[in-house]
Amino acid sequence: MIMSTALTIMAVFAVAWLLPRAFVVLWRRARGSAKAGWALLAMFFSWVGYAVFLVVNAERAAPVQHG
Repeated sequence: MIMSTALTIMAVFAVAWLLPRAFVVLWRRARGSAKAGWALLAMFFSWVGYAVFLVVNAERAAPVQHG
């Protein structure tokens, strides 16, 4: 019982650790070395790096409206 609980907790942490990297790699707007750089940032800083990735790329993706 304790072993299955420990494995479940480890699986949840593994998914939470890998999820930002998967999001960056699957993002279609980033390409080439920029995508690799963002993936490295997300790898080293996990969710913080992914949050920065979203903020920077959301600014580029948002159309600028005047008036």
